[in-house]
Amino acid sequence: MAQQMPSPEEIAAQLQMIRDQIAELQGVLAQLELRLRSVQAAKETVEKAAGQDGETLFPGDPELNTILKARLLEPGKAIVHLGLNVYAKLDTAKATEILAKKEDALKRSLETLKQELDKLSRTHDQYLQLLQALTAGQAAQQAGQQQKQGS
Repeated sequence: MAQQMPSPEEIAAQLQMIRDQIAELQGVLAQLELRLRSVQAAKETVEKAAGQDGETLFPGDPELNTILKARLLEPGKAIVHLGLNVYAKLDTAKATEILAKKEDALKRSLETLKQELDKLSRTHDQYLQLLQALTAGQAAQQAGQQQKQGS
């Protein structure tokens, strides 16, 4: 039994679903990239604080709109978010290690999602080509029928 070719309307609907998935995935990627930059900035701050004693300057935000002059109350210590709203005061080496693991996990997640986005983009392109071929074929068929009727 021959498989019936999907209609242009069905392919267009599939294309829209793929576009929606691509847009959603791009949003998730943007959020993960923001989280990655945040973790990287936190790691850099902890690394900088590790060797400081007394007053030092710290960035107030990633874009350096503000720089804060601060005195470390406990040099060599950092309070790090462990997840689920749990924080721990750790030595800076352990804090840096935890942040590095978070950074690696985010990078792996980003890579996986980018691969998925590439796959979806290729699928989108294939569906688009199929839709264009079908609509071109239908247009040619209609033109042929009109010529027959005109003769």
